[in-house]
Amino acid sequence: MTNWRSVRVWSLALSILALLPGALATVPTARAQDQPSYKFPVFSIQCDAFVKMENSAKGEGIPPECKALAGVTITAYDTESTQLANCTTDDNGTCTLNISPNGTRIFVQSTTGIPDGYRPVSSIQRVFTYTEFAEVAFENYRNDVFPQRDYGTGTVKVQSRVCPDKYAGDDFANDCSTLPVNDQWIFANDAYATTGTDGNATVRDVPTGDVKLYGGQSTLTGDIFFSCYLTKDPSQVLKTSVTVTAQYDAITRDFEGHVNLEPRQNITCLWYEIPFLDRGLWDTAVNPMATDDTAGTWTSGIGELTFYATGCPAGFVAKDLQDASTNCSDKVKDFPITITAADGTELATGETNGDGQVQLSLDGKPVTDFTIAAADHADISRDTIGCFANPNATSGDADPLYQAVTIGDGSWSIPGFGDDDSGLLCFWYLAS
Repeated sequence: MTNWRSVRVWSLALSILALLPGALATVPTARAQDQPSYKFPVFSIQCDAFVKMENSAKGEGIPPECKALAGVTITAYDTESTQLANCTTDDNGTCTLNISPNGTRIFVQSTTGIPDGYRPVSSIQRVFTYTEFAEVAFENYRNDVFPQRDYGTGTVKVQSRVCPDKYAGDDFANDCSTLPVNDQWIFANDAYATTGTDGNATVRDVPTGDVKLYGGQSTLTGDIFFSCYLTKDPSQVLKTSVTVTAQYDAITRDFEGHVNLEPRQNITCLWYEIPFLDRGLWDTAVNPMATDDTAGTWTSGIGELTFYATGCPAGFVAKDLQDASTNCSDKVKDFPITITAADGTELATGETNGDGQVQLSLDGKPVTDFTIAAADHADISRDTIGCFANPNATSGDADPLYQAVTIGDGSWSIPGFGDDDSGLLCFWYLAS
């Protein structure tokens, strides 16, 4: 079935790029059908003590308190509940799934093959498998050593909804009413439930304290609105935050909501997915490829920014980005663009070439809010500016994702910049 939402976004992105000589050479025109695959190892073991299998790829192997379980089927799904692969464990308690190591996966262990008197903490795991050394192990514990909770639990109800494409409003409750296409897994720490036909899920026996909540999202997701309140008193809004992890499959992001849960508390959380637009609603961005010496800096291409400056006819004010791309075609050469940190530090500067293009990099610079401005163009109130997650991504097939832009007095900014693995591509249409 044709994805008409992707078609509309591609039409705009390609129509903009079509005006720029040579730009199309770097932009893919179709989603690749075959993603890179990897023999992803999965394990099922039975344990007579409460121990965790660390990582056989590092040489630890199965703990001595445990032994392999054969005949257990393990299935991998993506975040849209699409089955990717399955396999059945051998006498070594392992088998391999032919899936890409990049992206968030849901792994489900069957009950077949689990001996009487043993059970897992959870038969489902959600794992962000961004490294080729990742693996998944299901530990099934003997009942008399099964971990007993020494803390309270609570209940988390989740409403999962989808907002209109590129939704920029703030009335989420009324405007974001579309139900998810697929039944979704909802995770709250090590507890989980699934949404029904009404898009709602109830996760019971959730360990108290900081709850890491994951709801539905897809390859189209640009951002998540997350909010929680006391179920019995919706006026009691709880403090929440959202963490986004940049995925190196160049297609998706991994969002995780955080909220504090008290013993016996019953809370309701709203998980609203915004397709095609990253508004920067999240609080923290995580770059899993950053090492200790690069933590807190833009790195691995995330800090790359490509600008195209294009002049519009005298007196013309574009209605939107499409209108600007259709009517503005004057490539502006030697246009100075400067990126300045919130504290006034100049992070990067450069001038456009004959195609009106300049590439600036923030790689290695400390992560901070910043603004973008041009010394020779102080009045930007009538300009039109549009940014996309860079379509020249590593997989070569990512759908263009709009990035929110905020225009201020003489400068503009990109809320939430820093979770796009190949940086951003920005079009700046100058009014005259």
